Amino acid sequence: MRKPAAVALSLLLVLAGCSAPTATPPEGTSSVNESPSSTSPVVDSRATATDIVVVNGTLPVDVNRTYARTAVLLGTEFGGPYNVQVAGNETLAFSPQPVSPFHDLWGVSRAPSTDETFVATGRVPDQTLVYLHYEILDDETQTETTLAHE
Repeated sequence: MRKPAAVALSLLLVLAGCSAPTATPPEGTSSVNESPSSTSPVVDSRATATDIVVVNGTLPVDVNRTYARTAVLLGTEFGGPYNVQVAGNETLAFSPQPVSPFHDLWGVSRAPSTDETFVATGRVPDQTLVYLHYEILDDETQTETTLAHE
């Protein structure tokens, strides 16, 4: 009985992404594929620095600028974390969780291992603090993308 339900759910998910053809935009408006006529960058007034403090080290990127850019892209007014703390394995290590019932339904399983531990590149324990692993600090791009993600 599980296979027909899984097939039906898969079919429903595939068909849910279909959409009808879209109409052409009204005259005088630009389409999504057209580039803007101005080449000057648009600066959002909300992209201002906050007062996020880096604790236990330094970052190769400007944490306040990264947060401000991320907030603008997400369109949020959230105040942001107060601290970004550089940490190591003792803070960012975690053990794998059991497979959820949803993944079990689809036959997704995890290789059996009882002593395997993973280390995250970043973690947010609450809304005021972000942990970043010290090993990613040598790579500016990874540091910035992890910080933006967290």
